[in-house]
Amino acid sequence: VYFHIMKASGVVYFALSFLLFFHFLRVNNYSTDTVEFVGNVVALHVSDPVAIRDVAYRAVTTEAPAIVVPHILGTDLSTEEAAVRRAKHADPYRFAQFLPYFSVKPLYIEALNLVHKAGVGLVRSIAVVSAVSFAGIAVLIYCWVVKLGGSVWAACLVLLTAEMYGLGQGTGPDAL
Repeated sequence: VYFHIMKASGVVYFALSFLLFFHFLRVNNYSTDTVEFVGNVVALHVSDPVAIRDVAYRAVTTEAPAIVVPHILGTDLSTEEAAVRRAKHADPYRFAQFLPYFSVKPLYIEALNLVHKAGVGLVRSIAVVSAVSFAGIAVLIYCWVVKLGGSVWAACLVLLTAEMYGLGQGTGPDAL
C-alpha cells in the first residue's frame, strides 16, 4: 500500500510539474528588464548601440504581449522610472549604458542566446529559459524529497507557492 501511495504521489507531482511547465511557457511576466536582457543577447552579435537598441525594442514591441509593451517603453505612467524607460527607448547610447548592469549573469545571457539560436524569438526565449529552469528545480526538489524520505505531497504544494510561480514566470536569471 505504501509503495502505491508513493507511486501515486510521484505521478501527481510530475503531472503538476508538467502542467506548470507548459503554463510558464505560455505565460511570462515580462518585466521592464526584458528589453535589457534582449539587448544583451543582441550585443553578443552586434556592437553598434543604435542597432542593438533597434533590434531589442523591435523584438519587444512585436513579441511581448501587448499589455506589457507600454510599461516596458515607459508610456503608461508619469513617474520618474517611466521617464527613464522613455529616455532609454529614445536614446540608443543611454540604452547601451544600462546593458552592463544586465550582463553580469553571463550564463543567463548565453542560455537566452542558445534558445534564440534554436529558433525561438528573442523575447520568447526568456519564457523558455524560465520554464526550463523551473522544470529543473522541480526535478531537484523531487529527488531531494525522495532521498530524505519526505512527503512528495508536500512537495506538490511547494510547486504552487508564489515563489515558484515567480521563478517560472520571471524575467531574469533567478530561476537559472
